[in-house]
Amino acid sequence: MLSTEVSAGEKLRTVRGENVARVKLELALADADAYGKETLNRLRSNLGTDIVVLGAYTALGRQSGGRIRLDLRLQDTGAGETVGAVTETGTEAELLDLVARTGARLRQKLGVGEVSATEAAGVRASLPANLEAARLYSEGLAKLRLFDALAAQDLLKRAADADPKHPLAHSALASAWSALGHDGKAREEARKAFDLSANLPREERLSVEGRYREMLNEWGKAAEIYQSLFHFFPDNLEYGLRLASAQTSGGRGKEALVTTEMLRRFPPPAADDPRIDLAEALAVGSRSNFQKEQELEAKAARTGAALGAQLLVASARLLESRTLRNMGQPEQSRAAAQEAATFSAAPNTWRGWPARPTISRPCSLTKATWMPLPGCMRNRWPSAGGLATKAEWRAH
Repeated sequence: MLSTEVSAGEKLRTVRGENVARVKLELALADADAYGKETLNRLRSNLGTDIVVLGAYTALGRQSGGRIRLDLRLQDTGAGETVGAVTETGTEAELLDLVARTGARLRQKLGVGEVSATEAAGVRASLPANLEAARLYSEGLAKLRLFDALAAQDLLKRAADADPKHPLAHSALASAWSALGHDGKAREEARKAFDLSANLPREERLSVEGRYREMLNEWGKAAEIYQSLFHFFPDNLEYGLRLASAQTSGGRGKEALVTTEMLRRFPPPAADDPRIDLAEALAVGSRSNFQKEQELEAKAARTGAALGAQLLVASARLLESRTLRNMGQPEQSRAAAQEAATFSAAPNTWRGWPARPTISRPCSLTKATWMPLPGCMRNRWPSAGGLATKAEWRAH
């Protein structure tokens, strides 16, 4: 189990779980009680994190009364050493309280303030109402973050059935349906998530609505939401990428370029994230500047390769294939597409689809939504700029 957090003075920023899962997959990191200095440095380069939190749970057996022990370890990615540890025990029936106690002690170790009563209420609203729903939601989310949409949709559907009023289960299920190409089901689940999101913390509520507006192709509203999130959290790269994507998708490529320029002024390593190059590439491509688009996609592929980010390289090279075709360079376009297929064939990356996609010739993609034209490749791309979530690439 791996989660990552960044501390800056009294401020704590948690790296999104999907990014942690992506980096674990790309760097082929096994679950461990601790990582060595080299691995910690690679995590710092890929995620821009100061502190990594690793942990495990142990079921102590019937003789203990069904007790569970949580063990967490904090490691400094810069120094490459362990800086703290937390252990808590509790019963399965009080699992949510156990997690809350562990989180409180973790915040103490990190030197940040306690969660307020309002924040605690928001956290409770974001959790499933029962243990079965919590288990299914957690397992489904883990599958979704590893691009296993087939397994995720089954688990998340069961989670939503176990707790029909849990908005985040519906939102995650919408993402799984979207990745599988079931747009109608995705929109319906996204609507349910939005309707149930009133009691969520403001950040999560806006994020749920942003995804909902994306699935309705309401790019103007999506951009407004992500603009708000980026204003509230100006150091959050993910919200900046989502904003740029929504702006480009809504035909506002010039504004998206302003957003990507702001992202490039982030402190490193965030400023060097290759997804910024891809976001800018989509923006300039929407304005028919294919030469600049191709240069940015090639740059993203090189940076991604240096980081060991195979999925990002695959995305960059596939986009570059489309751009090269638009530039009238069919042979170079085909070579880029074949390289994308090679990079996307990492083991266990695309469970449920062919391990090595076949591409007879690249197709044109719609300008910014990363969705191929009808009759072309049946792919879906996330709007926030980075990774393909489906690898069944079919030729015309």
